[in-house]
Amino acid sequence: MLVLHLTPEELKRDAFLHLPQGQLLLLFAYGGLAVVSALLAYNHVLAQQQQALKQRHDQQLQLLASTDPLTGLANRRHFEEVLVSEIARCNRHNRPLALLMVDLDHFKQINDRYGHATGDVVLKTFASCVSAFLRKMDTVSRWGGEEFAVLMPDTSAVQAQQAAERLRLHV
Repeated sequence: MLVLHLTPEELKRDAFLHLPQGQLLLLFAYGGLAVVSALLAYNHVLAQQQQALKQRHDQQLQLLASTDPLTGLANRRHFEEVLVSEIARCNRHNRPLALLMVDLDHFKQINDRYGHATGDVVLKTFASCVSAFLRKMDTVSRWGGEEFAVLMPDTSAVQAQQAAERLRLHV
């Protein structure tokens, strides 16, 4: 314990700064401030790291909630959300909107003959193929099993039929 007794006159003249006890007192005061500052800075860094971790976690949850885990395409729930939004947008701007429903023919035979692992490869390959083929503004989703839905904003019926035929030939 440090006890420092100073008269009011000594305090006014800063006389205590020249005493060893006064210098020690200043050292403790500055040291305390440095520790408090370091703790506050560390706490701030931790808070930033926790916020970044929470944001990454939220993004992962959003991705899991809206994506088909096998193909990486939009899942049916996410597709339905986009569909409602696109219908409203196209109605508001009097723009066409096309919907393609795609089914992989004889897919059950692939699973039965070659196994489900091969069927999964077929689904992934198709998803990659259709994603690369269509426009960025189109939304492709795995509707269920081997069925897929493609939402094509600003696309007329004729354009959608042409795109569907090009996609069929491409696949």
